[in-house]
Amino acid sequence: MQLFYQKKSPAKGLFPYLSILKLFARRMFLIITIACTHLYSKQAMGFQTTGDIRKTLVTVSFNNLPLKEAFAVIEQKTGLSIGYNSNQIDPRRKVSIDAKNLAVATVLQQLLAGYKIVLTQPDATHVLIRPQESAALPAAGVKRANGGIRGRIVEFETSAPIPGATVLLEGASRGAVSDAAGYYRLTEVPAGKHVLLVSMIGFQKERVPGVDVREGKETVTDIRLKGSVLAEVVISSSRTRTKTPVAYSSIKDLVTEIRASRMVVSGISSEQISKTGDRNAAEALKRVSGLTIKDEKFVIVRGMDTRYNLTYLNDNVAPSTELYTRDFSLDLVPSRIIDRVLVYKSANPEMLADMTGGAVKIYTKDAKLVRHFDIEVQAGYRANSAFKDMLSYKGGQYDFMGFDDGARKLPAIVPGYGDFTKTNISQEAYAKNFSPVLQYGKRTALPNLQVTANYFDYFRLGKRRVSWLTSFSYKHEDQVNDIFRAQGVGNPGIGTPDDRIFYDQQGIENAQLSLLQNFTFPLRDSGSIQFKNFLLNQGQKSTIISQSQPSEWTPELLETGMFKPFYKNITLSYSQRFLYAGNLGGKHYFGGAKRNQLQWNAGYTYSNQTIPDQRLIRLQQETSRLSNYPAPAFNREVEWRARVRSFTENASSDPFYGIMSRVWIRNKESVYNGMADYSRLLAPWLTLRAGTFHQWKERNVFRRVYLVQEGDVRGSGGNDQLIGPGGYGDYIDPYIVFFGEQDLGKVWSTEYLRDNTSGLKVFDRTNGGDTYEATEQQNTGYLAASLTPLQNKLDIYAGLRVEYSRQKLAGAIFHSQEHITVPVFIDNRKTHFLPSVNITYRPISKLSLRGAYGRTVNRPEFREIAPYRDIDYINGISITGNPYVVMADIQNVDARLEFYPNDEGDVLSAGIFYKHLNHPIERIRTDTRVGSGLPAISFQNAGRAEVKGLEIELRKTLNVLPGKFFRNFSIMGNLTLINSQVVKDSNDVKKDPTAIAGISDTIRRQLQGQAPYIINAGVYYDNAASGTKVTLVYNVAGTRIYAAGPSFLRSAQFPGSLYRGSLFELPRHLLDFTVSQRVFRSLQIKATIQNLLNEPIRMAEDFDGNFKYTKGGWDSEGNITGDTKALNFNPGRYYVLNFIYSF
Repeated sequence: MQLFYQKKSPAKGLFPYLSILKLFARRMFLIITIACTHLYSKQAMGFQTTGDIRKTLVTVSFNNLPLKEAFAVIEQKTGLSIGYNSNQIDPRRKVSIDAKNLAVATVLQQLLAGYKIVLTQPDATHVLIRPQESAALPAAGVKRANGGIRGRIVEFETSAPIPGATVLLEGASRGAVSDAAGYYRLTEVPAGKHVLLVSMIGFQKERVPGVDVREGKETVTDIRLKGSVLAEVVISSSRTRTKTPVAYSSIKDLVTEIRASRMVVSGISSEQISKTGDRNAAEALKRVSGLTIKDEKFVIVRGMDTRYNLTYLNDNVAPSTELYTRDFSLDLVPSRIIDRVLVYKSANPEMLADMTGGAVKIYTKDAKLVRHFDIEVQAGYRANSAFKDMLSYKGGQYDFMGFDDGARKLPAIVPGYGDFTKTNISQEAYAKNFSPVLQYGKRTALPNLQVTANYFDYFRLGKRRVSWLTSFSYKHEDQVNDIFRAQGVGNPGIGTPDDRIFYDQQGIENAQLSLLQNFTFPLRDSGSIQFKNFLLNQGQKSTIISQSQPSEWTPELLETGMFKPFYKNITLSYSQRFLYAGNLGGKHYFGGAKRNQLQWNAGYTYSNQTIPDQRLIRLQQETSRLSNYPAPAFNREVEWRARVRSFTENASSDPFYGIMSRVWIRNKESVYNGMADYSRLLAPWLTLRAGTFHQWKERNVFRRVYLVQEGDVRGSGGNDQLIGPGGYGDYIDPYIVFFGEQDLGKVWSTEYLRDNTSGLKVFDRTNGGDTYEATEQQNTGYLAASLTPLQNKLDIYAGLRVEYSRQKLAGAIFHSQEHITVPVFIDNRKTHFLPSVNITYRPISKLSLRGAYGRTVNRPEFREIAPYRDIDYINGISITGNPYVVMADIQNVDARLEFYPNDEGDVLSAGIFYKHLNHPIERIRTDTRVGSGLPAISFQNAGRAEVKGLEIELRKTLNVLPGKFFRNFSIMGNLTLINSQVVKDSNDVKKDPTAIAGISDTIRRQLQGQAPYIINAGVYYDNAASGTKVTLVYNVAGTRIYAAGPSFLRSAQFPGSLYRGSLFELPRHLLDFTVSQRVFRSLQIKATIQNLLNEPIRMAEDFDGNFKYTKGGWDSEGNITGDTKALNFNPGRYYVLNFIYSF
């Protein structure tokens, strides 16, 4: 099916190119400022050696400390790297010493008393502990063939080479040290399989098993080392600090954490994210088993709508970032600050019960005892946007930073937010105090830019060292959208007046600043106190032209591409959101062997979302009905004039009516929460846990609405403009009232806004329906027990969670005809008892069998129950809450088998799940095919629903395949198949006061928001020696119901149903390609192509009313078959170039 309009060539930009250069210069200045602020001298970061261990003095004192930790203390104090074989020296052996200014060699000899060892020092920074007689030497008279091992040792995150690392052959005395380029070589290694032990000061020790050496050949083994938390090196009194890397989570670490979990968990690590071109958390989460992303920013777990999922940011519930939902916009979190993401899919006593789909826990990179700085500069080119003409309008001077400078603020002459006082304001005052900007222009869209900088450091507070992390990110994006929309379809000559086709042009400018500031204070009990802060400011300027025609689809229209719009809406909008999330938490251990653990947290979140001065101008083409007014011009583009009111519109109509409207919206939300978890180890096989969580949330939404109509409008509901001369028309100046689009630059003036009713007039239409206030209280607690009998082969984690919640909301419904405001009060309170059990059986170390059962809930969001109507102009929908929506109860069952063939991160898992939902909350469509405007979205409870699913996941390195080609390859893939059915029978309809009259048939269909399948697949190439990474990843999700329509109710007036059908989101096949290369030690360059297949975003309308998508068309008689196209938009391929530099 093709589009049936022809895109016109864009006109020249209205803004001079000097503005483009100015904006680009501002961005470059920002980059240079960041870099200059954070750079520091290489000398301060240089590596310091200690010299001969027989002459280097050290002072240490400890009692009954494991030998491994004793070595770590010496390494920390001296800057040495100590290498040893754990098979020959027991690292758990307890040692004691009290040495003051003794030689390092003497201290080591005292600690290793009883061992027959030799201390060797291959260079100034490395010490090797070797046995006097090599255990690896063959027995007398036995000859063994020899080979060799060589490779390169690099940093985990940056692939930068590591010089001076020690490589030991486990069970033997031989070893090697990497050279200045990170290369090492071991010769005369007996043939067979060996284990390498790799260590380096400031890095975690690495054990590399399964190194196969063959006779007369060299085996290539490249090794990655992760940064260690013991990274600071203090030498004597100089207090010089070495340059050290930051520890990030690897795929191996993630698999280990998932493997040890008591719940059904999936996830993604920093290592996997770094291999892709994912720019933010939303893009990264598409790679996780069973996850998809909606609107490029909201997470969907197991195909279930976003409302069924819970997002955590560092173990705290993430705040809502949206006006219409409680969702957290994941595109706000840069991928560079993510350490790992864990997705919990089975219910458990510890987590809030509002996680039917799953709980997504995003962990940001934490503060470390290191000094490290890295910066990433990212340039993006979107094929359908960059260097194209882009709609825009004159805003504020700080729009490029995401801040309104006050140019759009609510004028002081009008009442403030929440004040419904009617004041007598002259039209002259409106003209002088409101911004006169109504016209739009064009400028050239620039490539996108993003800068992210991370700085790690620490300072001393008393005798403790407080580590801290500062992460700053700036992003600016320009996007040009050409969007086709359609609403309904009729056969030629008999379509309804409201069956329309639309062509939208959008210019979207998005600027975002974010700051992450974390502090960690270590305690004596091995615990810590953390203070974490996340600050965000985002501004988005939108210029939208929506043209439409009330017409039918015909094959001829599609073939000719004709599009003759009759209506034109111009929207000039700006939205700004400010978000702060802070929490103070701690973890403490006490009692012998750390038998008691206490974890606590107190958090506060503040969100302020505003839409200041959203301007909507409604125009239409000249018609014969206006023959008494200005004559039409010959050029169609200059024939646009102020909209004629329809008969049903009056002076009290909704804010999207009127010749013009200006709207201010403010949404403030504060969230306070506190939690505490306590666990006690009663026996080696029994642990008891108890915890509590409390939250208080409050939201205030206020809106002010001003409409512009002809000055003599009476508000009777009639259309005085159609009366002609002799009626109301005698009192207006038609050249003023019916201004042309070319006059927009002068309309907001005293020439047009008149107090004598002959011109235009501003009406304050703010009423009680333009506000709502809401609070939510949650008080929860749980008791749980963890049992590990059968020598830890069986792990049972069971408990009971009790949640009390209370939602209160005060709003109003305004009846425009009666001019009456009806107050609405909601007070929903309920206590839930929610048992859960998670059982894991591990017959062998490589195999885990999991089973889980749990009860969860799904609470309505404030916006879903508020009697508040709003327009989302970017997505082209109107949204109204439903005060009758109630809470949903869900029962969940999971079973999964996990196989871990090795310790390298490989995994194969398969699982099934089942969910039974009682009164699921769904997004529905309520508009009819006659008398409707934009698609009308509301919310409603269905009767019941069932969800059944199968999940399969595979992660596998391909080094087991013969040949060097596969040595650096790995594959990852996951498949989720889901069958869902929602049922709403006649009994459910009778109980629902919002049910549509005349429809009582039982509805059976797919659950709204549920995808029937999800596929993720990826091929990864990672050459540690050369620093080359190549990734190809694929993602797709099946057809989802965006908004469910009612049952098919045939219309007696026109073909099809009386009510509009469901809106379907159609599959989008996404293929992304990334290549990353280390240029030199500290610089990486990464190139990415996203949406390689150039897939559009598509939606369809369920015209035949069967709740299933059927491709539309025409039969031999010209009648429409199947479903009709509702939206088609292709954002195009996206090319990204990243420069990452570490200092």
